[in-house]
Amino acid sequence: MAPPTILTTPPSLRSFLPHLFSHSRVAIDLEGVNLSRHGTIGILSIGISGHAWLIDAITLGPSVWDIEASSSAITQNAQIQKDQSWWEWKSWWEWKSWWEWIQSIAYGITAHDTPKESKQTLRTFLESEDHEKLIFDLRNDNDALYNLYGITLKGAIDLQLYEIQTRHSKNKLRLNGLRRAITNDARMSKAERKRWGAIKDTGHELFESDEISLRPMTEMVINYAAQDVTMLENLYSVYIGRGLSKTQLHEIQEETNSRVEESKSMNYEHMGKHKVSSPWACEQIGE
Repeated sequence: MAPPTILTTPPSLRSFLPHLFSHSRVAIDLEGVNLSRHGTIGILSIGISGHAWLIDAITLGPSVWDIEASSSAITQNAQIQKDQSWWEWKSWWEWKSWWEWIQSIAYGITAHDTPKESKQTLRTFLESEDHEKLIFDLRNDNDALYNLYGITLKGAIDLQLYEIQTRHSKNKLRLNGLRRAITNDARMSKAERKRWGAIKDTGHELFESDEISLRPMTEMVINYAAQDVTMLENLYSVYIGRGLSKTQLHEIQEETNSRVEESKSMNYEHMGKHKVSSPWACEQIGE
């Protein structure tokens, strides 16, 4: 696997944003000390096709969410997308409608291009319904984003909810954390699983020592921030492969929306045993 790409300057972020907006689905994860409205956001990790991009929110500062993509990068990325669509024979059925297909020929835009009047920033991406974000338990991430920076996460695919809805075990009273989900479900070789576990074990040390906040980022922090987000696409393919009914997908979406609103509320508690209870525990007890 290629080493993660670390973005620490406005120019590097401006160049990355058009690439980010060109994807309809990515994986995201936030790292920080006491990640919540009471803590900090240090790193936004983004996984795209198995590659991790680490956006250094500490070095870039509070303006990181509103730095706009450079116009030259947008133009260049649009041309790349246009060329790929032509030479790779991305046929007409990929367009949402004939009208969008006609536009693509006339103006050289694709279904995933952002309208010119829309700013390409991390804020607009995270708040866009048009771009799906794979995430595992969005609650503390959204708590921090909303209460620290006024950002409401939209288009979220909460894999913690997918895991419990597709779990083979009949016991669905308690939610699993990311570590257990990856250990149980991710498609990895024995060597990859061992390496992943070793890096995960450093997490407690990183947060206890506040090393997660030191800059420049240490190799341990980089590895820790990169590895989880690159596994989310893996988990998503596993859970989707198990099959989900329309009813299950509706229940997941309803609970995802509920989590977004819950984590924004004044009464939200970001830690506690209540967070491990399944939202559908009462239904199972009643069976």
